[in-house]
Amino acid sequence: MAATIISATILSCNRPDTPETLSQTQVMPGTAPESEINYNTLFEATPNTRLFDIVALANSNDHLSRFAALLEETSLNTVLESGGSYTVFIPTNEAFNKLHPEEIQQLTNPENDEIRKRLVQAHIVSGELYSNDLESIKQLKTTDGVELSVSPEQGGYVTIGGARIVKPNVAVSNGIVHIVDKVILNEPEAAKPNKKL
Repeated sequence: MAATIISATILSCNRPDTPETLSQTQVMPGTAPESEINYNTLFEATPNTRLFDIVALANSNDHLSRFAALLEETSLNTVLESGGSYTVFIPTNEAFNKLHPEEIQQLTNPENDEIRKRLVQAHIVSGELYSNDLESIKQLKTTDGVELSVSPEQGGYVTIGGARIVKPNVAVSNGIVHIVDKVILNEPEAAKPNKKL
């Protein structure tokens, strides 16, 4: 299976259980547009990120609240609060803004627990991988066994499954976090663009 990036619009992260479509020119209430994020100061309020586990770090930042909510909804927060060692590629809320409203409606359907879990797992890899480690490999295997492509770009950027790392190497107590600008979804390439989540 290949990782597919899907893009367009999203619902409000304040009520993840209620579908509410926003236009491409709108942003979720309480979140800054992607262009206004200063990734260099994203964790300025938490200078010693090693004091946080992966879940605590996601919960500490308003720009990461949608992914943090998905961790809780899928109960994967309990795994990432453990003493294990993981690399997690966390999309910003603004990355979720790029999803198509139909995909978001599928994600927020209470019956689609497996879809939400699969989406979260697409962002998690076992072990600690810094950005310089990623530059020398072509594929990563996620915690559910799906392979993601790894591609270096000009300017020192690296993409994972088509999502660019915009804030690399955030060290936490149980691994490494990289902030990415798109949501990664495990889905066969042949299913794009017509297949729903």
